[in-house]
Amino acid sequence: MWNKKLLNEYLKMKKTSIIGILGVYAILFVFVYLYRIPIEVILYPFILTIVFVLIVSLFDYVKYKEKVNKIIQICNDISSCYSVKINDKNIFDEYYLDIINELLKENRKQVSQFQKKVSDVNDYFSIWVHQIKTPIASMKLKIDNEQMDLLQLASDLNRIDHYVDLVLSFLKFDEEKIDLYFRKTDVDKIMRESLKKFSNDFIIKKIRLDYKLSKREVLTDEKWLSFVFDQLLSNALKYTDKGTISIYYDEDSCLCIKDSGIGIALADIERLFEKGFTGYNGRQYKKASGIGLYMCKRMCDKLNIGISIESVVNEYTLVKLKFLSNEEYKD
Repeated sequence: MWNKKLLNEYLKMKKTSIIGILGVYAILFVFVYLYRIPIEVILYPFILTIVFVLIVSLFDYVKYKEKVNKIIQICNDISSCYSVKINDKNIFDEYYLDIINELLKENRKQVSQFQKKVSDVNDYFSIWVHQIKTPIASMKLKIDNEQMDLLQLASDLNRIDHYVDLVLSFLKFDEEKIDLYFRKTDVDKIMRESLKKFSNDFIIKKIRLDYKLSKREVLTDEKWLSFVFDQLLSNALKYTDKGTISIYYDEDSCLCIKDSGIGIALADIERLFEKGFTGYNGRQYKKASGIGLYMCKRMCDKLNIGISIESVVNEYTLVKLKFLSNEEYKD
């Protein structure tokens, strides 16, 4: 029951009360001495008050010890606590408990967010590893069989490079470490650079490119606009085996990227920009990670670019990008 350290802490906490009680007794004895009151007159009540104070102090110490033990137990199990409750608390304890419970609530929220991020990263990397192994296996097979098709090898290397860029961008997105540098940018210049990266895929799959130059400048970040173009072109080529990919501006001044691929089911259109959503065709062809369009949408939001998708299964998929004018950016 008695703990030396705990008792010392209790006495320190009650130091003011102890000094007050001793002061009262000192004043009492001064009056006894000054007025020549016989000591026998006050001895009995003095002993009774001493006993009473000790009994009250003992009960108070027991409650103090129980509270300390409760706090120690909470500290040992803090990771599993949803809220902290202590009986027989004063107003200061209530304030402290409110602070602790708010901190616990925020801690649970952050832990939950962290666990979700870890889960998302693990899920994505599982898919990413499968995706990147495909071009690597293709390259190894060609080398083993001495089928040195340089065009196909260059295409496989580009796919690997694209997947690596995608995962690096995903990590930056996840950690919110994106620096944007807005300046006037030639849309055609960025689009041509993206098309050049995928030129081998156009040739290998014999897909025709119908590209109408826009000669437009927009206020944007070149690097991340290039990321958006790369991802949209990669998707168009991934799900198009024959026909044409068209790039043009429509009557609403939207930049359109239209392919003649397998299309997207109507039921999947509204969920295309959700993280991890692959849709029916993505699952059927096992080509989708559910991350690319999610990242495109988030980046378009950061660049103040509107993005929308229209599609008809087995006919076409049309992606529209709506840029703000320079005047709208100023506003």
